[in-house]
Amino acid sequence: MRLLRNKISPPCQAFWTCWAGAFFILLTFPPTSSHAETVHAPYTEAELVSELATVAPGDTLWAALRLKPHPDWYVYWKNPGDAGMPPSLEWTLPEGVTAQEILFPYPEVIPSGPLASFGFSQEVFYPVRIAISSDFPIGTPLVLNAHADWLVCKVECLPADAELTLILETGEKTPHPVWGGKWQSILERLPHDSPEWKWRVRFEPETLTVTGTIPRGWKTGTGGVFFFPDEQGIIDNAQPQSYLVNDGMLEVKVVRDPVIGSEPDSLQGVLVADSAWRSPDGIAYPALTIAVTPVTGLETAAPAAVPLSMGRVQGMGWALLFALLGGVLLNLMPCVLPVLSLKIMDFVNRAGQRRSLTIVHGLVFTSGVLLSFWILAGTLILLQQGGAQLGWGFQLQSPLFVFSLSAFLFLFGLNLLGVFEMGVLFTRFSAAGKTDSHYLGSFAGGVTATLVATPCTAPFMGAALGYGFTLSPLANLALFTALGFGMASPYLLLSFFPGFLRFLPAPGRWMETLKQFMGFLLLGTVIWLAWVLGHLVGNDGITVFWMSLLCIGIGAWMLGRWGVLSVSPRTRFLAIAAAIVIWALALWFGSAAMKLSAPVAALPIGATAEGSQAASIPEIDWEPFSPERLEELRTRKEPVFVNFTAAWCITCKVNERMALRSPEVIERFSELGIHALKADWTARDASLARVLAGYGRNSIPFYVFYDGKADKPKFLPELLTPGLLLEILHR
Repeated sequence: MRLLRNKISPPCQAFWTCWAGAFFILLTFPPTSSHAETVHAPYTEAELVSELATVAPGDTLWAALRLKPHPDWYVYWKNPGDAGMPPSLEWTLPEGVTAQEILFPYPEVIPSGPLASFGFSQEVFYPVRIAISSDFPIGTPLVLNAHADWLVCKVECLPADAELTLILETGEKTPHPVWGGKWQSILERLPHDSPEWKWRVRFEPETLTVTGTIPRGWKTGTGGVFFFPDEQGIIDNAQPQSYLVNDGMLEVKVVRDPVIGSEPDSLQGVLVADSAWRSPDGIAYPALTIAVTPVTGLETAAPAAVPLSMGRVQGMGWALLFALLGGVLLNLMPCVLPVLSLKIMDFVNRAGQRRSLTIVHGLVFTSGVLLSFWILAGTLILLQQGGAQLGWGFQLQSPLFVFSLSAFLFLFGLNLLGVFEMGVLFTRFSAAGKTDSHYLGSFAGGVTATLVATPCTAPFMGAALGYGFTLSPLANLALFTALGFGMASPYLLLSFFPGFLRFLPAPGRWMETLKQFMGFLLLGTVIWLAWVLGHLVGNDGITVFWMSLLCIGIGAWMLGRWGVLSVSPRTRFLAIAAAIVIWALALWFGSAAMKLSAPVAALPIGATAEGSQAASIPEIDWEPFSPERLEELRTRKEPVFVNFTAAWCITCKVNERMALRSPEVIERFSELGIHALKADWTARDASLARVLAGYGRNSIPFYVFYDGKADKPKFLPELLTPGLLLEILHR
């Protein structure tokens, strides 16, 4: 042996020594008793995991389906949202072993254009409770087999499945060396069911309101909340939800599904908070379960139920007073203050002018405010009389209005920052010596202040308007008048008593600094409006919004660079003309995009999906897809468009709403005589999977176009637009 050992080189000695040591360790310390393999399915890792490595007969244990989607991919919750499919498990278990229903942790919102899905973009565990009978033999491995089905999506969606196995030893209970320590955090992702919370829900024609009584000792967070119903067809998933805590009550107002909008006999769901609720013992709960029997109808929204910190509104006199005070305080709201700050600059500039002229400007400003409030009130009253359920700030629900207001404020902000001078456009009027009598600016200031004030609700104001909406149209108009007069009163007071202007510093460089600072405030208001617009039109719409503002900024820069009096009249004329053309094109392009991205309007009261106007919109005449039908049409050299889609495919739904339902596209299909075939992959269909594989694809959406001339088809991208479709069909 010594001779043999001497003949082995040192590296070989080290190699065999390591192997001998490893073999000794394996004999002394056997491997862990639990065994599970990770399956690498398309764009997902899948695995069965357990809290225990060794289980005892008669006990219960937690197991879970673990899914880990690849970056930018996601899987679904039990309610997938506008489209999708939740995961499922089909168990094959030994005798004496049973598995309960799969549980779902609280989800996240995954936006996709005008639609939204509910699911998980990170690693997620779906727990299942496993029960083992007491007579299960000790020493026999516990083999848990399950067939898992799920859907994984990015832009395209792909059904996936896997055969999963988890093998556990039986004996004295021991935790799993990998997952045992993580199980507490896994279970904390499940919504908390607290009987202390008392829930109720009220259905209205366009909204539903979930109200909960906050138990004694519980603390609510400062972030927002989102209500996820267990079933589809209850809410408009992509719409923002409002959240209010007042007098020990938590209230969440949700927009109902505009197409289905059903009113179930009971409602279950999950309420998820940005910052967790805390129980009296200090435990944080990010999500609470909700199970209620709803109260349907409007009778529960009586005016006496409107909360007010200084008491309830009693009578019309108090309502008018509260509206007046609310209008005054509205000037201090963040959305109004930047615009009204401009009027302070106007007062500074007018210091020293005769008093009568200042009074007239104050009256003109007030008339602009009052006229705007009257128009808003009249429009709101007419719509409410027609059955619509609208409220203060309803025009901020229009993407076109929000875009137009943002463009105006952005342009005005650039003017204040000195990018260009608005006065260049009115030099002829200035030369006529009528600058001091320009009341249009004061009137426009009153209108603008009113428009940006509508999303704000000042103290006292909400209760007064809530009371007014239950009265006659004339009384409602009186409340809006009081509100507008209250908002204009500070400016009107200063115009009648300009002596207060002596408290302002003497004119100087500070005036230009203040002017530019006000420009930044206006740009801040534009950012806030962009946030509002993002909830209405999604990422694609907000991208168009920023591009339009960029073009508006370029036009303003051209006007400031070459539209000044120091350049030749010809150059100045060309700069002004070019700026106006660029602004017009930017506004036209942005407005068209806002109209295209606008959300679907809710149904009228009592209307059904079949009888609504939305249901009567023309659509492409789809035929069911079959390989035989496709081959027949191709043999006849006729144009064919094949749409591979599914009810669970969120991108398919977006393409259908944004492109395939475009009137221009529908008309082009009809003009060219295109046969439209819809291949529905909602349910598993091996034949469709083979057809997709024949095209070299395994996911949807997928679009194929045969023009009837060439044998080779044209493959369209996953994301469609009307312009792209029209261009391809025209070739």
